[in-house]
Amino acid sequence: MIDDKIIFMEVILTSSFLLIIATILHFYVQSKLPNLFKDLEKVLFIAKLEALLSLIQLLSSDKVSTLIEGTVISKPLNIKVEDIANYISTNWDGLKDLIDMLNNKIRNVDRIIFLSQELKNATIQSSNENKLSVILLFLSALFLLLNFINIAFIFSGLALGTLIISIVTSLNNIKHAKELALVSFKYLEKP
Repeated sequence: MIDDKIIFMEVILTSSFLLIIATILHFYVQSKLPNLFKDLEKVLFIAKLEALLSLIQLLSSDKVSTLIEGTVISKPLNIKVEDIANYISTNWDGLKDLIDMLNNKIRNVDRIIFLSQELKNATIQSSNENKLSVILLFLSALFLLLNFINIAFIFSGLALGTLIISIVTSLNNIKHAKELALVSFKYLEKP
């Protein structure tokens, strides 16, 4: 009976140590967020503006004008559909670089939005997981003192699992924060 209590105390102590690590990681991410979100609106505006300018560049391209003119003129002249398809595919290949550039700009905007939302949501989730772990650890220690070993084991296992999830969430937050900082730096440091 005493050996069981010692094992559970070790699990509770391990969970407590993990809670300290999870809390430190959470506070580290929390300290990075104000700097990241300070210029987020500006970064997002610049990224959207670049995507819009890429779209304008694509639409104002001589290749697009030629493509549209050729397609419009071909109908009254009764040109075969196969010839029209060949004409469009020939000119379409010339637009591939502009289309790829536009897709890249749109992906950047999507990535910025995704990273910012993910950081906000995951930070709240990590905070809630840490709070839940504290409650579970407290209940586990309480049930251990009251000699309800099976219930204490369940709560300590839940606390341990929740803390591991919290640590993984915090590590993902750090990765997302670094990526958002890199993307933001790219847009803010342009001449």
